[in-house]
Order: sequence, then structure tokens, then C-alpha cells
Amino acid sequence: MGGIMTYCVRILFASAIAFAGATAATAADLPAIKASTSNKVPACVTPGRLMAFAGARNDAIADKFDGVATEYMRHGEALDIRWDYAFFQMMVETANLKFPGDVNAKQNNFAGLGATGGGEPGESFKTVSDGVKAHLQHVLMYTGADVSDAVAER
Repeated sequence: MGGIMTYCVRILFASAIAFAGATAATAADLPAIKASTSNKVPACVTPGRLMAFAGARNDAIADKFDGVATEYMRHGEALDIRWDYAFFQMMVETANLKFPGDVNAKQNNFAGLGATGGGEPGESFKTVSDGVKAHLQHVLMYTGADVSDAVAER
């Protein structure tokens, strides 16, 4: 990955890391997760480029995750969520789709929903698409939005 795309993805990754890892920050300090006309996913961010970014960090991504970035885009656009930020949050939570912690790849749980540590694996989702949607709905709830027909139990 080179040039402007690398710059664009690195800036977004840094913003997402700040969003995912912020504990003492106030809401005003964090990037807005709700998409709007003034807060769009940059045109340089595409599912293909995000998967290339993921592949550069994990050369053994399971085949079932080949379309995970497309699912983030599809569900994120439907929910008006900055799916690019959520994708990077997923990369942090899953250690680049390696799943070394309590949550395993079979669970399709990309945000550690319900995993509280100490061996508690958290929730499982039937498909990659369901797991992505659960993650994005969870993020949407943090904006104060009401989520009907939530995929996750939480």
C-alpha cells in the first residue's frame, strides 16, 4: 500500500485507535462515530483497501473473513455509522483477526460483546454478517439511538 491510500488509512487507524482505546477522554475529544454529510467515510477508504491493510498485519486471515470489510460498509451505511472506524476497532479487538483472547474466530464476535475476561467468551453470532451488524448496533447504541431488532443480547 502506498501514497495517499496509505496516508488515508493510517490517519483513520490512528483516529480509530483513539476512539477504541480512550478511557479518560470526553465525548468532545473523540471522533464522531455517527456518519453525516459532514462526517463521511473518505472516498479513499474501500473494503478492498481495508482488507489489504488487514492482510498486511495478518497473512493467515481465515477465508470466512474475506468479505468482512464489505459487511462493515453494508451495515454501517444502513445504520449511518462510520464503518471505517468500527472496522479499525474490530482490528484492535481481534488482534487483526487472529482472536488470541477469550473470543475465538468461530464466534463471529468482532467487538468482544459479552466477553468480560477470565475465560468468558461472550456472545456468538451465526454468520460474519450478523457479528458485524451486532458490533455496529452496539456502537450505535452509544450514540443514544434506539436499536430495534438488535442482533446481540446485550
